[in-house]
Amino acid sequence: MNSFASAQLIALPQTADQTESAVARRIREIRQSALSIISQALTSPLISEAQREVAMVKAAHCHDINQLLRWHRALVSYVAGIKAGSRQPVADPQPAPEPEQQLVAEPVASPQPMAQPVAAEAPRRIYRKARRMSPEKLLRLRAANQSRREAAEQQRTPLPMWAEAPRLNALPGGLYWSGQGEVPEVGKALMVSRPGGLSGKATVKGYFHAEGFLGIVADFEKVPAKFQQSPRSQYVFGRDLQAVAA
Repeated sequence: MNSFASAQLIALPQTADQTESAVARRIREIRQSALSIISQALTSPLISEAQREVAMVKAAHCHDINQLLRWHRALVSYVAGIKAGSRQPVADPQPAPEPEQQLVAEPVASPQPMAQPVAAEAPRRIYRKARRMSPEKLLRLRAANQSRREAAEQQRTPLPMWAEAPRLNALPGGLYWSGQGEVPEVGKALMVSRPGGLSGKATVKGYFHAEGFLGIVADFEKVPAKFQQSPRSQYVFGRDLQAVAA
């Protein structure tokens, strides 16, 4: 057997083991670069050891490159703000408290005012009772408004990685859910908010997964003309979903 044939036989097992595609290799390289710049940003003396440990754990378990870049920008902005004196240092992360059962306030009937004596000749006015919002709906509206305010504040002054609320949850099938709370069931109404993309009220029609993340197939109530020829606009990840107050 000549040397060329033996070289081919040696090279065959190597090519058979290389199952990683060029696209997957490039994605892995970009993710490694994002992790390296985050690690470099965490070397600042203004960041404590506990904060650095939490940030590195979150970055190691995150496969969303855009999220890694957002975390890096937040770290750079946080350190620069502290050096300039425009921001206060964020405290070290504390262990999450046990979830407390939320109590819903019982509706309390307002006391009826005592009837005043009215002269016989004066006409009696009858007023309809004001429509009051139920306590459950009031709590849902307040929670939705608070989440929108926190999201807007996060866009203006992003928090460092150890201070923001967790948005990445591991699922049993090896996938990740990037939204807050549990995965919504089919038929649930949600609000989709994507800057520059198709947004609005939608209903969960199904599920899909891409790059290790689980997402939903949304059925929008109103679809503008520019998105009607774009089927991919119906695929939404959990980070772009918000609850709808009933």
